[in-house]
Amino acid sequence: MRSKETLVKVFDDATRAPSWANSQPWEIYVAAGETLEELRSAYLQSYENGEPGQQEMPVPKEWPDYIQERMNQAYAASFKAMGIERDDQEAREANWKNNFAFFNAPVAVFLCLDASLTDWSM
Repeated sequence: MRSKETLVKVFDDATRAPSWANSQPWEIYVAAGETLEELRSAYLQSYENGEPGQQEMPVPKEWPDYIQERMNQAYAASFKAMGIERDDQEAREANWKNNFAFFNAPVAVFLCLDASLTDWSM
C-alpha cells in the first residue's frame, strides 16, 4: 500500500474510533507538500522572531514527581540518541527549533476540536 493510501486508511479508521457519547468530536487535518512547507516556514519565522507560543489547552503548572521523572528519562534518552550532551545549550536549542520545522517530517497531522467544546469532549 502506498504512503498516502495508508494515511487515508488510518485516518478513515480514526474518525470512527470510540469516543465519549459516540460524539467523535475531532476533525483531522493533514498537511503535506507545499502547504506543509508554508506552515513550516511560518512557524520557523515566528520562532526566529521570538513570538510567544499560544497554548490552546491549559498546561500543568507542575507535574507529579513520577511523571516528571519519566519525562526526564525520555529527554535524556532522546538527547543521548541524538548525540546531544546535557550542557550543550547550542545543540539543545537547535533541537528545540526542530519542533517548529515539524522535525522535517513529510506530513503533519492536526487533531482539532471545536473551540466551544470542553475538556469533557477529550
